[in-house]
Amino acid sequence: MKGELVSVVIPTHNRPELLGRAVASVVRQTYTEWEIIVVDDGSKEAAEPALRSTFPDYEKQIRVVRHNQPRGACAARNTGVEHAKGFWLSFLDDDDEYTEERLSRLLEVMELRPDYAFVCSDYLDLRLNGNRLSQKGGEMDAERVLWSNITTPSVLTVTNYVRAIGGWDESLSAAQDHDLYLRLLIHYGTAYRIPEVLYIYHQEHLGPRITNNPQKKFRGYFEFYLKHKARMSKQQRAYYLYKLLGVQGKSRRLFQHLFWVPRRFFPSEINNILLEKTKLYRWLGPSRSK
Repeated sequence: MKGELVSVVIPTHNRPELLGRAVASVVRQTYTEWEIIVVDDGSKEAAEPALRSTFPDYEKQIRVVRHNQPRGACAARNTGVEHAKGFWLSFLDDDDEYTEERLSRLLEVMELRPDYAFVCSDYLDLRLNGNRLSQKGGEMDAERVLWSNITTPSVLTVTNYVRAIGGWDESLSAAQDHDLYLRLLIHYGTAYRIPEVLYIYHQEHLGPRITNNPQKKFRGYFEFYLKHKARMSKQQRAYYLYKLLGVQGKSRRLFQHLFWVPRRFFPSEINNILLEKTKLYRWLGPSRSK
């Protein structure tokens, strides 16, 4: 399987400096059989000229597709999927980064277990109020992901898998990645999360994010709930509604914690409540060395 082309789809909108960093992280990969599809979602200044001047040696490997008007990140990702030539497919937000070994390590796992729906990795979450290592390595299936989105900001999967399930759901206001990865698991079985950091998730900048818009975030998460609640158990529904209270910024009472949260989620939910109250991370990861 190594030697197969990997298509990396990067949607972007009005963030040329951050985009350059994201593209550079793919260019630095130790695995060299890749293509980048940058989907410029109606940026005021076209992204292509700056990319061509910054990466002149990669003209054949970096393609830019432009939407004349902004259509949203999911529509941009779907456009990238349409243009992908690779057997393998991965995604990268324009403000995030891959570590240098990411594609090589993900492909090693897929070579050993081609039956997996996708493979992903742990990641480092960088924020203004602290850094956090997200460490949840191991196998996952649809049942486990219905409880909680233990996937990551990016996965490696088969391009035709994403096409077959209809790509990203553009009707959702948020939770689109949770929805896509859940549908991949429903259709193609189990997946695996490598217990090592291979992705850098940047939230320390002040650029726009869905997570900065509580109303849009709540609407998207509730849309996800309505879409998938028929597959959820009674306990899963209760737990998801409990989490929606947090998304709304509402205080969660002790009795709700005791009766709606399964015991195995007690530590993480107590930590989340501490985050809501203090705005600081309970567990701080290491600062970046590079």
